[in-house]
Amino acid sequence: MNGLTSPNPNVMYEIGIAHSSRLPEEVIIIRGENSKDDPAPFNISHIRWNSFNPDEPAKAINKIKKLIKWAEKEIDLIKDKMLTKIMYSLDPELIEFLVTVREYVKNNKKTGFDLYPFDPDRKGHYGLPNKECSEEYLRQIARKLIELGVLQSGSLIPYWQRIYGASDEYTLTDLGCALLRKIPKMNLNPSRNDFYAWLRSFVPRPRKGKTDTSKK
Repeated sequence: MNGLTSPNPNVMYEIGIAHSSRLPEEVIIIRGENSKDDPAPFNISHIRWNSFNPDEPAKAINKIKKLIKWAEKEIDLIKDKMLTKIMYSLDPELIEFLVTVREYVKNNKKTGFDLYPFDPDRKGHYGLPNKECSEEYLRQIARKLIELGVLQSGSLIPYWQRIYGASDEYTLTDLGCALLRKIPKMNLNPSRNDFYAWLRSFVPRPRKGKTDTSKK
C-alpha cells in the first residue's frame, strides 16, 4: 500500500518479487487516490491497480478486506480448474493407483506409502483393483505421477533397510492431496465394467470422428 505521489523503490522491488513467485491473483496492489495523476512506470502500467484514500483509513481497511476475499475466490477457482485439468489427463491405471493410495493413507492417517497397498499379503502378486501387474509396472505409474507433481520420492532408505508397509518410498504432495479430494468416491473392489462406468461419470472423453457440419 503506497499513498505517496511517486513510486516507492522498496514497493517496486516487492512487487517484482511478488509477481515472480505468486499467481497474478495473489498479488493485490493498492495506490493512494492522490497517485491517479501520477501514472505508474510504463513496465508495470498494465497491472491492475486499486486505489484508496489515505485520509479515510476505515474505508481503506474495509476495501482491502473485500479485495482479499475476491482474491481468495479467484485463487480457489484457478486451483480447481488446474485440478480438473490434471484429473481429466490421467489414464485409468493412474486413477486406480491413486484411489488405492487414497484408501491406504486415509486409514493410516499419513501421506507416505510404499507398495504395500497393492500387495498387503506380501506374496508378490501386485495389482490394481481390476488388474494384476508387476512391481515395476506400479513403479512406472509412480514415476509418471512424480512427473506430474502429484507424488514425490519419500525417505531415501537403502532397499535392504526398508520395512515393508512402514517405509515411505513415496509421499503425496500438496497437489496430490488436493487431487485425491477432487476424485469422486468409488465403491471398493468394483467390477471392471463398474469401474469404467464410474470413470466415465466424471472424466469426459473426446468423441471419435466428430466433424464440424455447420454451414459457412
